[in-house]
Amino acid sequence: MEIAVILIFSLILITSVILGIGTSYALLAGSVLFCIYARLKGFRAKEILRLLYSGFGTIYPIMITFSLIGIMGALWRSAGTIPMIIVAASPVISPKTFILATFLLNSLVSTLIGSSFGTASTAGAICVVMGKTLGADPVLVAGALLAGAYVGDRWSPVSTTFNLTSSLTGTKLRSNIPDYVKSAVVPLLITCLLYLFMGWFSTAEGSVSDPRALFEGELILSYFSLIPALLIIILTLFHCTVRVTIFVSTLSAFLISVFLQHYPAADLLRFSLTGFVARDASVGGYLNGGGIKSMLGVITMILIASTYSGFFHETDLMKPLHDYIHVIYEKTTPYAAVLVTSVFTTMAFCSQPPAVLLTEQLCEDLIPDKKRLALYIGNSAAIITPLIPWTAGAIGPLASAGGPRAGIPLAVYLYILPLYCLIMSFQQKQRRHP
Repeated sequence: MEIAVILIFSLILITSVILGIGTSYALLAGSVLFCIYARLKGFRAKEILRLLYSGFGTIYPIMITFSLIGIMGALWRSAGTIPMIIVAASPVISPKTFILATFLLNSLVSTLIGSSFGTASTAGAICVVMGKTLGADPVLVAGALLAGAYVGDRWSPVSTTFNLTSSLTGTKLRSNIPDYVKSAVVPLLITCLLYLFMGWFSTAEGSVSDPRALFEGELILSYFSLIPALLIIILTLFHCTVRVTIFVSTLSAFLISVFLQHYPAADLLRFSLTGFVARDASVGGYLNGGGIKSMLGVITMILIASTYSGFFHETDLMKPLHDYIHVIYEKTTPYAAVLVTSVFTTMAFCSQPPAVLLTEQLCEDLIPDKKRLALYIGNSAAIITPLIPWTAGAIGPLASAGGPRAGIPLAVYLYILPLYCLIMSFQQKQRRHP
């Protein structure tokens, strides 16, 4: 019966992708399916309700953080923070280093704002426009911006994915950052060298257009607008909690929006709820977004997926998958088991948050060291989503940036990192058991 339920659930997810139905509806259908399964296995209605509710305890606190991140994203836009990051970085870009610069700029922005979609729609979209001006290969540009957009999505203290991973594993976000950085150093260096090589022999030529002209009619561009971003870096280095860091940065963005950009407080409250909306529609294509509303889809998916936890732990629903994962674990390495699991959950759920959540639930009994489990998820489920062409993580950022999907295979960081971690895991196993 378990295999039949899993196959039906997979069919529901695949159908939702083909028909373009929201992932949340497919996940909700899965929750109903699991309730029917539990009833057929002899669980009473009261017990099924307990199974549905059991996962909320872990997930509920993170909802507040997600809402704060949405508010911060909107006010960073109204304060001119995101445009100023792009403007400040543009003078160091040249035609031959444009592909590398695209990766680095999107990596920087994604680390500061913690959103792959937000990065792609701002820095990524501008890089696409600059690339067209220079005659750069749009496929290369798309690959570089997609890779960079997920650098910060993996390790930024204001990333919903990073916060979710830390919350699920019961680990402290700031204590996970050093491990995340250490495991990414070599893949980042390799990626930079590859993009430098690709760009050096590309057809790009001419001069890079100054993005300042794009934003000047909408916002006052001042280095004061960089204060919210600097506060994220400083407060993280001083080990402040995530919520305090986000709150202080958001407060500074609010004050800058009022006193520098001259936005009324009522407008900023509206932006916080529904997202920033530029006065100029042409600028809005690059800058609109953020707000609690932008987090609702992610929050909904996570809340629904969290109802699966009880069924996975207290029924035999996932026993066939657990058996396969255990075989992989025993014959390869713990990281390899998490990586294979994350590929399955990503392909099945087509979205990063539920893939992260389900990977943690399927692998938690294999790896008792929760910090190590958090690192393994960060090096697998958190970044491989955009490599699956039919997932929102691949389609969304490239669509918002205006880049072609053909760039997915050139998002080299996204598979160099897991490949490097896989090789290192086998080397560690060999040293322990020569």
